[in-house]
Amino acid sequence: MSNPIQTKRNSTPNNPPSSSDILEGELAINFNGTSPPKLYTKDSGGVIKELTFDVSTLSTTAFQPYNHQVAATLVRELDSTPDHVLLVGAFGLGGTNTAGKQLCVEWTDANSIPATGMYHLAAASSNIPGGGAYAVNIFHVAGSGTTGSTTKTQFAYPIAAPSTSDNAVPKYRSFISSAWTAWESLVNQTQLALKAPLASPVFTGNPTAPTPATSDNDTTIATTAFVQNVLAGVPSVSSLFICREQANSGINGPAAAAATWNVRSLGTVIFDGIQDAVSGGSYVQLPPGKYLIEATAPAMDVLDHKAKLVSIAPAVADLLLGTSESTTPDGAAAVQSRSWITGVIELLVTTQVQIQHWTEGSGILGKATAITGYVEVYATMKITKIA
Repeated sequence: MSNPIQTKRNSTPNNPPSSSDILEGELAINFNGTSPPKLYTKDSGGVIKELTFDVSTLSTTAFQPYNHQVAATLVRELDSTPDHVLLVGAFGLGGTNTAGKQLCVEWTDANSIPATGMYHLAAASSNIPGGGAYAVNIFHVAGSGTTGSTTKTQFAYPIAAPSTSDNAVPKYRSFISSAWTAWESLVNQTQLALKAPLASPVFTGNPTAPTPATSDNDTTIATTAFVQNVLAGVPSVSSLFICREQANSGINGPAAAAATWNVRSLGTVIFDGIQDAVSGGSYVQLPPGKYLIEATAPAMDVLDHKAKLVSIAPAVADLLLGTSESTTPDGAAAVQSRSWITGVIELLVTTQVQIQHWTEGSGILGKATAITGYVEVYATMKITKIA
């Protein structure tokens, strides 16, 4: 069983205990009158060891607290108040540099701080937050590596009263890839309270968002730019051209030649909203582009018939075929019916297009209604430019 620790004392000056006076680990105090007392113990080898020394024999600089500063002339401050360890401001915590109380290393350029530690930079110092408008304390943390590639971080807080609320916020920056980043504010609760929540945020001012593609079809936010892009693909009134074949009241449509592609007239323009589109009477001339064609052509007493849209210049070619129709569907009395042409064409050059109408037998290409005061309308064509 180990020996209990005992404390013994002797008031005879300069009379240290002998090896037989105390056991291993026990303490003995020798009072020396007006001199400071001395403390002794015995080690495991039975040797008496003195644990104290006479501080009066020490110089004023021989025994001082650990110097954490870079400069050897800085004043060291420990707090002698009972239960206190450090003075406010010691090690640069909670105070500023004042006369006789050097708490941080004085520096003039934040970019040239050499080592980890606390630094005080007065107003007008270089490369500090606020453009040098106010003094700051900077906590500098140096990483590893050679000069020019070392990773470093700095935290700065204002000492004097800053002129703006933003300058009153602590700042930080990092040295990455041989360059310092800009000073950024540390987030505080006041600033955080100004942010919109993730769920059901309410924005003010002019909030922005990424503009999705016009083909997007999900829950992505539709910006005003997205809406404009979509509307740009929707044909407007200014992309419309309407023409037709018409006659005075009571006048039938043109005579149809049997087994022939009869040319329909498109000389009456109802709406001209496509730039450079013109009617040449029996054709419409269109500039390059993509067009939606909707056309219809009537016939009567011609047996079977079919219309089509063709190009006649600069080259002759069939573009769109119309529906196959008959004017004698029941093999008895002749009736009027229409062939419908619907489709999209793309023209690479200015092109003249025309409606041609094939009829099996002879007859008329439209029966008049003979309503007084109203013109007769036969073949019609609506052209919408879609690209």
